[in-house]
Amino acid sequence: MATKTGKNFTGKREDAITAYLVLLPSFILLVTFVIVPLIISVVNSFYDRSAYMDAVWKGMGNYKKVLTDSKFWKAIGVGLKFILAIVPIQLVLAFFIAHLVMQLPKHLSSFVKVAVYMPCLLSGIIVGAIFSYIYASDAGGFLNHLLGKFGVSPIGWTGEPDWALFSVAVAAIWNGLGYTTLVMLGGLLDIPKDYYEAAKLDGAGFFAQMFHITIPCMRNLGVYLLVSSFVSTFQLFERPFVLTGGGPLDMTQGPVGYLYYHFTWDDTLGMTYAGSVLVAIVLTGISSVVFRLVNSEKSMD
Repeated sequence: MATKTGKNFTGKREDAITAYLVLLPSFILLVTFVIVPLIISVVNSFYDRSAYMDAVWKGMGNYKKVLTDSKFWKAIGVGLKFILAIVPIQLVLAFFIAHLVMQLPKHLSSFVKVAVYMPCLLSGIIVGAIFSYIYASDAGGFLNHLLGKFGVSPIGWTGEPDWALFSVAVAAIWNGLGYTTLVMLGGLLDIPKDYYEAAKLDGAGFFAQMFHITIPCMRNLGVYLLVSSFVSTFQLFERPFVLTGGGPLDMTQGPVGYLYYHFTWDDTLGMTYAGSVLVAIVLTGISSVVFRLVNSEKSMD
């Protein structure tokens, strides 16, 4: 009996060691690329430093500068506007495209999956360059040329305040739709078909099945996509940088664009570090709110 217990203990210990060894590379990457840079940013946010001067202690001075800078709050507002303009549309489109792919014949569904995912392989800079041609304000721009066929005057898609944020949002949705669609598709394929067959026998239609089977079964996946989309969209930088340069009137300059501006033009980097810490706090707050809302819904079930 004691020998058997000893063997069980040894087996569990070996399993634990194996698990730790498997997790070790991920832990090293987490420490190297997340925790250490975060600690460096927090420490440096209390100093003014540059290549031309020794570090000078500022305490909360850098944070006060950022928090009293109207451009910082405008950048936060732009980030939230990007979230509202991009995330809901991207998630809904991805859901219905994934649902459509499931209904198509195998060869056609493979073609649609590749076609939808292709834009994800392009960097934000390349996407910005492509849409710069599409949005060109003169009649030579693809979109304005197309609208000109219907007698519509050229529109300054990236230069007019009424259109700039919308134009960047369309480019971002196109760039990220493929990844979201494939993740959605994986979630849909994991739902047992027996659920739908039983629902059909009870007379449930498409929307009844969607609200009572599909969405509840994909709740955890939906939370992941929601939070990851919030975080990535809030940090949108390359596409607005190429398309609008953050303009017009800083209307497409999000938080990362604000940090880039100070990193590029300030003599010292204190405000950049302080701003990055504050942006991280905002992102943590947004993620916490989403998780809290989802958990409150679960508690009501």
